[in-house]
Amino acid sequence: MPQFKPHAAISWFFLGFFMLFVWLAYIQGKQAAKSENLNNFTRLVIGLIGLKLFLAILIIAVYKEMMQPQDNNFAYIFFILYAVYSIFEFSILSRIGKTGK
Repeated sequence: MPQFKPHAAISWFFLGFFMLFVWLAYIQGKQAAKSENLNNFTRLVIGLIGLKLFLAILIIAVYKEMMQPQDNNFAYIFFILYAVYSIFEFSILSRIGKTGK
């Protein structure tokens, strides 16, 4: 799709960001699930949701301010990746929360 071509570099950055975030969530989730305090896992999940949302808004704002793109097509790419990785992250963390492993 040619309308997204100008945003290829930031799209790869978004992909890397979400992959790194899910990997870190997985590592932290495994540690929190083994904790004796059962609330640690819940706090971690809520904290990760808030952190990811904050970082998402920050990334979009910085990119828009620095690069001043001609259109907002980069936001479509971002929100598609955001949704996909949020679902992926939720499924991983819910599996960890159920099994504790």
